[in-house]
Amino acid sequence: MEKIKALLLKLADGTTHVDLGDEQLNSVTSFINDGSYISTYGAALPIAEVSQGSVTINKNVAGKIEDKTSAGQGTINDAEITQETVFLGKTKKINEGLTAADMTSGFASAVSVKSAKHADQLRKFREREAFKGLALTFADADAADIGKGPIVSEDDAYKAYLAIVEQADTLSELVDEKQGLDTIDESMIFIDLQPSLFSTLVRLGFASGAGKDLLEKGRFLLANLGGYTVRSNPLIKGAVTSDGTPVIGFVSTTFAGLAPMRVTAMNAGRFDASNDVVVYSEAKFTSDQSGNLIGFKQVYTGVTKPIIAKV
Repeated sequence: MEKIKALLLKLADGTTHVDLGDEQLNSVTSFINDGSYISTYGAALPIAEVSQGSVTINKNVAGKIEDKTSAGQGTINDAEITQETVFLGKTKKINEGLTAADMTSGFASAVSVKSAKHADQLRKFREREAFKGLALTFADADAADIGKGPIVSEDDAYKAYLAIVEQADTLSELVDEKQGLDTIDESMIFIDLQPSLFSTLVRLGFASGAGKDLLEKGRFLLANLGGYTVRSNPLIKGAVTSDGTPVIGFVSTTFAGLAPMRVTAMNAGRFDASNDVVVYSEAKFTSDQSGNLIGFKQVYTGVTKPIIAKV
């Protein structure tokens, strides 16, 4: 959130009121997405159009392989490109007042710190709700069950390792003509794990490429698990399958789907005759009718699997 703080600090310098325009709000949204976990799930999706109320992606479905029976190119088939649109339909806001005592560092400094905090809160809200919504689209039968938790021994960790990598291997072999999927390259597959499981697998040597860096970088470290990128994701906590089993991770791809958000307002200024300042932020999120922020299954199916550990 440092880029957001720097932007607000610059805009609020020398004034007592700041109100971000569309271009600046787009920058804030971009900064939020750059630092989010959920954005990885749609990093490889080609974006066709972005508006204030929706995001549209192109699904580049594979073409048909046919016998050549005559000279020339023959009949030219239409390109297999379809579009999916995810709509932004839910708005959340944060509205706080700063007293004169809160403003001892000056208007620009106080507002920039508080606005950056708002952005971080909105990002984490979006991500937690997205993971909850995504998990609910799966039953226990769809998940990689790593056995009984918690994972404490080397034997437990090995069983978990095998179950997770098997799920990733199965995903890499996925062929779906309707979706235009003909196996998935391992570079497009990644594994999200709750911090405790991630740390255990690294500590016991099942996730390589980390070594002593784990002590320095902790849960922000990327590692390798069976040839796939694995990372720690604390925002998965709270997600459960449709059967009510807690989800402790996801095996997914960089084109699984979107959970977009857009910051639609960010401003600050004095109100009434007092020296108090109101700092206001709002953002729009994608939502289905039940209120879960998903936008996944409608984009690609079968390219995300939850990881569970039944007690």
